Amino acid sequence: MHEMPRVLGDRGSVINYRHIIHSLVRKPAAFDGYKYREELYPTNNFKMAYEWLIKNKSHRAATLEYLRILKFAADNFEEDVDIALALIFEEEKPKVSIDIITDLILTKTQIIEDSIELIPDLNLYDNLILGDDIENQYH
Repeated sequence: MHEMPRVLGDRGSVINYRHIIHSLVRKPAAFDGYKYREELYPTNNFKMAYEWLIKNKSHRAATLEYLRILKFAADNFEEDVDIALALIFEEEKPKVSIDIITDLILTKTQIIEDSIELIPDLNLYDNLILGDDIENQYH
């Protein structure tokens, strides 16, 4: 079930970037003139990322890179991207790119996966198939 905040009268608009990001990636020039562009910064870290990109790349390259970051957030976990951006901005000389963000997130995921080693007891499956009473084995 999807929920949206209720907006009454002229109190503004509610825009979810996930609904339009795929179109913006295909037509990035539309980002500059988008009426509700401020809604395309889910957190302050995303806005800081866009501002950093604008200062350090050509306008077109910065817009494309930001839209790729936003699409990655939409397709995965926005919170992970926000945390990655926060880590980047903690650096003395931050560098923002989709590649760095992806590496940070995938490294975190790999560390979590590597730390969990599950070794199933296959005897339980054999007992299920053979019809042995599993409860008696553990008492």
